Amino acid sequence: MSGKPDWEWDLRTDHRGKRVFGLGGSDVPTFTRPGTPTYIDPITGLVTIVSGADVGRFELVSDKLLALLEPTGKNWITYSSAFRAAISAWSNVQSTVSDDAATGPDGNATADKIVVDGNTGAHYVRDTIAKELFTDDASVTFSGYLAPSEVGWVRIGMRNKVGTFISAFFNLATGAVGTEDVDSYGSEQAANGFWRFWITHDIGNGGVDPFFQFVLADANDDDNITGDSTSGIYAWGAQVEESTYPTSLIPTSGATATRTTESGMPYYTVPTGIYAEALGAEEATGTLIIGNVYKITADDGNHFYVGSVTGEYFQATAETALDATNKVQQVTNAYNSNPPESTTVMLWRPGYDYSDIASGNHGIVSVNNSSASVILNQSAGKVSTYDGITTATVTENWASNTLYKIAVQVAVNSNVYQFRIGIEPLSSTFDAASWGSWFDYDGAFTVSGNGLQFGYSMFGRMHVGHLGIWKRVVTDPEVNAW
Repeated sequence: MSGKPDWEWDLRTDHRGKRVFGLGGSDVPTFTRPGTPTYIDPITGLVTIVSGADVGRFELVSDKLLALLEPTGKNWITYSSAFRAAISAWSNVQSTVSDDAATGPDGNATADKIVVDGNTGAHYVRDTIAKELFTDDASVTFSGYLAPSEVGWVRIGMRNKVGTFISAFFNLATGAVGTEDVDSYGSEQAANGFWRFWITHDIGNGGVDPFFQFVLADANDDDNITGDSTSGIYAWGAQVEESTYPTSLIPTSGATATRTTESGMPYYTVPTGIYAEALGAEEATGTLIIGNVYKITADDGNHFYVGSVTGEYFQATAETALDATNKVQQVTNAYNSNPPESTTVMLWRPGYDYSDIASGNHGIVSVNNSSASVILNQSAGKVSTYDGITTATVTENWASNTLYKIAVQVAVNSNVYQFRIGIEPLSSTFDAASWGSWFDYDGAFTVSGNGLQFGYSMFGRMHVGHLGIWKRVVTDPEVNAW
């Protein structure tokens, strides 16, 4: 994009101490979050606990450093990395466990080895959790970091409240899935030879206590192992959560643990007038200035153009006379006073599919302590922008863990003040098909306290990066170049 934006929040690098380009506003955000959640360190690739409550989390995604934001979450596994029955809540069935037998994904000697005993059959570790702790018919995700030793496959399974057992086989060396009958599954490569594997399924509605287990397997669809009391796999970082997808590890050691929400974080103070309406004094004498944008405060009927009424915005194309019954205020907001047009562009990587959202507004970028603001997403693949009166929408069946570029434009089109939103995968090209329709714009977004915040009442895990605002309507090639 030609030149820098007029205002820029470079979330690709760090929330703290980085320059915000443009006049006014804060360089350093407010970022307060109790607790110390984990993230994947972008330099070492290790699962790392943040160094403080007011420190952001940054991960390397598609060669870009992005901020990680997540809603509240809870790990129902009480011992996430201790699998020996004598010191944990895990049952060891035809298996033994050696504590801290290998370097785990955190870079420390914290990974246990699960070893088959001398019998033939299924060899596994299992954690049973009371049915009352799960919401009926909720999607539950079971995940863990696993690595091969002498055994090269694992069967990850769960029993739901109805008593149905579901599972998926995974290749521990490649992350590939084999036979499965779960709602969804996945794998992600981690440090020190580990993969993070997960399965997701409906927990059901019944009287059976669910259990979750790692079963050692010789091959796909084969967990009947002849035991030798030596062969095994490495395990670390187990997690069970009510979610349609896995979130960052919440370590536990003797009790469940909760990660608090990052809704509305980070929070920046922005320059006065960005996104907010700014109007000049009411004018009831003289004439309009061609090219200026005005808000009609009085209209005796079609005075300014055919169909003009009080409360509308328009760009003057003639020196129309003003009087006591035909009055205006000039729009003078911080975007650009003549005309007040703008473009906002940012990077967004959802951790969930469009089909996961059932209803509601879920914030991505907000300026008014609300999920419905500058950029939000909704059910049925809708990505929207809301000015306080009108919603402009584009439909994109976004996929989890895919990086997108989102843009919002405010423009004067045929003397009408309008706005629209567009979205396109970063791997594709922004063009006319990327945009939703133009909708009439009421002159400003609803602003509270000149605050710019991310993920307000977010639906789920997401990465965000590099938000910029231009005081003009930029072209599609410029959006692609930024």
